[in-house]
Amino acid sequence: MHVILTALRAFFQWLAGQPGYKQAFAYGDWDYFTPTGATTSIAKAHRLSRAPTIDEVRRVLELMPSSTDVERRNRAIIAFLIVTAGRVSAIACQLKHLDIQERLVMQDARVVKTKKRKTFPTWFFPLGEDLERIVVDWAAYLRAEKKWSARDPLFPRTRVVVNEGGEYQADGLQRMPWVSAGPIRKIVRQAFTRAGLAFVAMNIPPATATRDGNSGSTRRERHANAAVESASEGVASCQNRPVLKPMKHAPVQSRRGTALGIVREAVEMYAPPRCRNAIVVGCSSG
Repeated sequence: MHVILTALRAFFQWLAGQPGYKQAFAYGDWDYFTPTGATTSIAKAHRLSRAPTIDEVRRVLELMPSSTDVERRNRAIIAFLIVTAGRVSAIACQLKHLDIQERLVMQDARVVKTKKRKTFPTWFFPLGEDLERIVVDWAAYLRAEKKWSARDPLFPRTRVVVNEGGEYQADGLQRMPWVSAGPIRKIVRQAFTRAGLAFVAMNIPPATATRDGNSGSTRRERHANAAVESASEGVASCQNRPVLKPMKHAPVQSRRGTALGIVREAVEMYAPPRCRNAIVVGCSSG
């Protein structure tokens, strides 16, 4: 709930300054979405979470398919995370940062979003040659079979295309890193679900980087993308539940298929009544 309200507050604060919406807002309208102190305290409380055991990770890897490039990459991601115990931001590293002989990955702050922008090596934990071999074989495959260069990403994003039926589908790999941690989180969750194991959500920082080591978007854009991602998940789980006061109308039919539908649904559920109509009309014409 804290994430939803914070995201909506930031969105309306931005929207109030956009042409066509200024007259519908009074200064401070976005404070309507400010979470209460109790909600903030609950949301920011530190709680211990259960981590998977090495045996559970091995079970996950055994059950993961590896027939396509995407499936092999997904297995290598799980193995990489367990043998390095690194933050997910390390997924943005390049092939040249993996030193197989020294059994380490160099987290270069010019490319990887490290904590406090420090550059440091991360050595493989001695958890077993089988786990390391998955990562090593994946890097060798990219170099030898795919003919990728040292500056290409170690874990490239999935290329998505539109098929003949008008649906999105995976079509191999794209020689670019991910711009957010959402797809990585989804890969881990699906792998654990397939193995019949509970997945504990982690606080994953975004793995934002490009081949030149610069951020692929501005800080405001990255925060906006994260807000939309969080709000879309939160709104979906909190439908039909009033937040600050009882709703005066029934919630609209879910339109979670598009980001615009998510924003419009959130507006109709939570926005102040006097500026709700102007926003909804703008969304409909936008």
